[in-house]
Amino acid sequence: MRRYIDLTHPLHEGMMTFPAPWHPVVEITQLGRHSIEGRESYKIVVGTHTGTHTDSPAHMVDGGTPRIDKVPLETLIGKAKMINLPKGSLEKITVEDLENCGVKIGKGDRIAINTGWYKTWGTRKYFDERPCITPEAAQWLVDKGIIYLVLDIASPDDPLDKVAPGVANPIHHIFLSNGVILSEYCTNFDAVDRTEFEIIALPMLVKDMDGSPTRIVAVLED
Repeated sequence: MRRYIDLTHPLHEGMMTFPAPWHPVVEITQLGRHSIEGRESYKIVVGTHTGTHTDSPAHMVDGGTPRIDKVPLETLIGKAKMINLPKGSLEKITVEDLENCGVKIGKGDRIAINTGWYKTWGTRKYFDERPCITPEAAQWLVDKGIIYLVLDIASPDDPLDKVAPGVANPIHHIFLSNGVILSEYCTNFDAVDRTEFEIIALPMLVKDMDGSPTRIVAVLED
């Protein structure tokens, strides 16, 4: 029997977006109405990093490739491993955490990290107090050769680390400059009740963008 677990937050007006001017709020405007135009249609305004989404290297690396429409489907679809590392407010994922997580991590792996922080979605603390990944742990994952990292937090970077204008977020940069694709803002990780599963992640195919909202699904074989 095959089960499908949606790991995606739905997009809607009024949803929280990252508190920065380069992340627009969601706008949904009805244009077509059955009573007037004889049909329903809508205009949807979202950013490339609204809700559950995927980052390509171009997001934090000047001239970085591939851009989101060129990320291979072979990276985003296939066997994945779930690592359960419960973390609270402002706690960090360390090399020691990864070494002792009970999951073997190696070259070509797709890794999801369940901190449980997705349960704070809809609150300001989701952004302001999120757990993060230390630089050493990020480099450890890069050195292990992972190709795709899926997170239930808004960013792998420390929310207390205020970078200077014009400077990339350092943890993002470690991953993206080394070709590791990132998906963030995932949810429902506790429903993935095993270490190994199949993942399907399909970013919107928007030409030449740095990232895109993404529908992410876990496929479980029972």
